[in-house]
Amino acid sequence: MSKEPGTVRIRLGVVSVAALLVTVASLTTLVIVVAIREADLLSVVALALAIIAFSAQLIIYVVQATDSASAARRALELHVELSGLLSELRERTGSTQRSVDSINSRLLEAVIGKTQRRSEDEAPEEFAERVAETYAAVSQSPARSAPSSDTPSELSVTFPNPLPEAEAKRIRSFMHGWPEKDELDHVSAALTSLDDFSLRMLWNYSSDLVTSTRPGAAFGPGLSAGSPKLVRSGLVEKIPGWKLYSLSEKGMRAARLFTAEGTAPTWIEPLLPLRKRVREEWSKPIDNRDDDR
Repeated sequence: MSKEPGTVRIRLGVVSVAALLVTVASLTTLVIVVAIREADLLSVVALALAIIAFSAQLIIYVVQATDSASAARRALELHVELSGLLSELRERTGSTQRSVDSINSRLLEAVIGKTQRRSEDEAPEEFAERVAETYAAVSQSPARSAPSSDTPSELSVTFPNPLPEAEAKRIRSFMHGWPEKDELDHVSAALTSLDDFSLRMLWNYSSDLVTSTRPGAAFGPGLSAGSPKLVRSGLVEKIPGWKLYSLSEKGMRAARLFTAEGTAPTWIEPLLPLRKRVREEWSKPIDNRDDDR
């Protein structure tokens, strides 16, 4: 019986057997009638053929209906399986897209951090164009193949590999600490000898060093030489094997005034106005409006 109200379901095998029994019974009845009534032979043969043909059509219909039901059931199963696969595919595609978006976002953030202004008066459009060029170079450049087992392969030909974890942790901890009391005179002399643009460039290098030593950083430290004065003063030095520069030991001791965290010691108080001015200048939003408006 069917579970649906108002309908009755009978197995096709039962219908087939019933049709066969009806055919046999009809033929038996026909034979008995012919024997008793002595009916016309041609009429009897015609009637028998009609009964057989009807039964054959019924059986054929039952077989076709069975095949059709099996095909429909299989199609339904395939539909359910396909729906499940499509749902899983959508979920995996969405997860992959989110991963790609996250990677692109981190890569773009790293590229922006690696791209600094060439001059104090560089237009924002030129800076944005150079960011786009650097991003394209990083995302499309193939990794270098390792020439030997002693030299690790480079993840990118645009920027160095991330530093070893222990080295990165040491540098990051150092840059987050305040200059020592006996370093104050050297730090003050190094910073007060710089103009505003060189101070901003020094902030760029210190910010890049801190960002590049974070856990999971995409690249190691390194920026293009934006201020020859920093190089001449020994605050910035060339990275061996690269056309990039990073803070020297002397530069790290001076620039950590900008990146130090926590409460400043009392001997740092004379340099705090300089730290505040540089950090505020860096965080100031870009304003391209004309003063003569």
